[in-house]
Amino acid sequence: MTQFGEVVARGGGVMWAIFTLAAWMWILILERYHYYFVRFPRLQRKFEEIWQARPDRESATARQLRRLMLGRLRSGLERRLKLISALTSLLPMLGLLGTVVGMIETFRVMTVFGMGNPRGMAGAVSICLTTTWAGLFCALPGYFLVVEMRRGASAELEEAGKRLE
Repeated sequence: MTQFGEVVARGGGVMWAIFTLAAWMWILILERYHYYFVRFPRLQRKFEEIWQARPDRESATARQLRRLMLGRLRSGLERRLKLISALTSLLPMLGLLGTVVGMIETFRVMTVFGMGNPRGMAGAVSICLTTTWAGLFCALPGYFLVVEMRRGASAELEEAGKRLE
């Protein structure tokens, strides 16, 4: 069995949930980076061209158009960040769930075999530690990337606001 398979087997069913949510989180993060570096610059250039082509930039209609364009840029930059943030919060909770499952298994082994089965207890404790580790290991990069994406989105929106003046 591969190392990955051993880790999953040691962590039990909770481990599959952790890895599934982590995979979903990474797919969303990659989609966000694609948006930031490919789609957002195109949309920003398009809005800048529309704005620069306008002869009137001071009327109520022009200000409304500017707000509309900046709002669309903001919604595009912030899309799915709350979902990614929720996944980064949920992953450690699943690790904690695995800890509880492992502790229940430890107590079950102790009930059936008493303290005379250290191998059985070690296997149950392994579930606790493995799922806790996996939940944290999967969540931490996502947390830092969400913070960085929010910071970058704020900076991009501030810059876009200056360009559309």
